[in-house]
Amino acid sequence: MNHSKKWALSLAIGLACGSMMTVTRAQAQDSDESDADSGRILEEVIVTAQRREQSANEVGMDIQTYSGDVLQTLNVTNVEDLNALIPSFTVAQSYQGVPTYTLRGIGFNTINISAKSTVGTYVDEVAYPYPALNAGPVFDLQRVEVLKGPQGTLFGRNTTAGLINFVTNKPTEEFEAMVSGEVGNYDTFNFEGFMSGPVGDSLGWRLAVRSENSGEGWQKSNTRGEKLGEIDRQGLRLSLAWEPSDRLHLDVSWNWWSNESDMRAAQAIGFTPSTAPGSPNSVFNVPGLIDYVANNQPTAADQADWAPASVRSQDVGTGLGLPSNYLRKAQPARTS
Repeated sequence: MNHSKKWALSLAIGLACGSMMTVTRAQAQDSDESDADSGRILEEVIVTAQRREQSANEVGMDIQTYSGDVLQTLNVTNVEDLNALIPSFTVAQSYQGVPTYTLRGIGFNTINISAKSTVGTYVDEVAYPYPALNAGPVFDLQRVEVLKGPQGTLFGRNTTAGLINFVTNKPTEEFEAMVSGEVGNYDTFNFEGFMSGPVGDSLGWRLAVRSENSGEGWQKSNTRGEKLGEIDRQGLRLSLAWEPSDRLHLDVSWNWWSNESDMRAAQAIGFTPSTAPGSPNSVFNVPGLIDYVANNQPTAADQADWAPASVRSQDVGTGLGLPSNYLRKAQPARTS
């Protein structure tokens, strides 16, 4: 092939590519205009996964984020509710009531309340090192960010599996307020609300509250008729935003919560070989316990009968290594 033919072939290929690019651009523009007309343009999601504001598409890691509106629509009011939203994230509860977080199969299964989880939890990038600190209600959120994989470079230790960062709503430039209520079974009554507005030109405030209460538990004892599962949980947050200049912005918040809810009771279905009554190191050598477990297997999720009525709760609790009143009614917990 001579040079003139090569030049003609190159020119033809160039013109064809130019035409294809023009058509592609025209199609993309038409598609954008069509999406804009139909309201289908996706909003850019801004996250702080790398401790600075970025588009979620610019973050080079596995990240999932949900807006506060989505969380409210799906009734996400605690960390455990994220089970239904975050793939590979699970929450389990030990018989002592200590939650265990697992992300991508990595977790730390323990009953010690002082043990730190391999899945870090943060509120506005402030670490909550112990899972028990998340016992309060989740409310008034701007979004939640879930980062999968080790995050020790930017967020420190105890993020081997990943982390969950709750980003709360900030004070607004104009006065806003909201009140909502929920009614459900088991005598459930929930309340949530907030007020937000400015104080002068450079200072803003926001006050948010949530209260969750149910007067009737959902777990029941077949032998005594007692119930567990009563909810008594409140949360309050006061936020201040101060911007004295264009180059300085300060956010300060105070969080308080109280949880006097019943813990979930375990279901006795059997013993492992090392803990079976009669074993040298077994803590289950309580008179009458082995026969009761063998003859009273639970048949429903709400059955949590753990000891015969003839055995005193204090003796059973001591034998299981639990607080003396745990098997009668869960010990309430309060913190702030």
